[in-house]
Amino acid sequence: MASRDSQLQKEKSAYYKRRDEWMKNYYGKWIAIQDGELQIVGETDVEVALALTKKTGECRGFIVHVGYENNEIFNIYQCIKTTELTG
Repeated sequence: MASRDSQLQKEKSAYYKRRDEWMKNYYGKWIAIQDGELQIVGETDVEVALALTKKTGECRGFIVHVGYENNEIFNIYQCIKTTELTG
């Protein structure tokens, strides 16, 4: 299995490879990339992280605010328990 750093680089590369396309379709949205593929689109980082965990059963990948990459980029490698975020 790839190290966390190499996996993160893979996810970032996948994002930047398709960034122009995603800028047209998802500007201002939060998206999650996992295994090089777009998994989730949402309005907030928390919404995307929770949906990614629910969809894939694990919370690992690259979550980014499309068009605002220099302000906020997140990588998620530890599962987030839904109850921890929603009470």
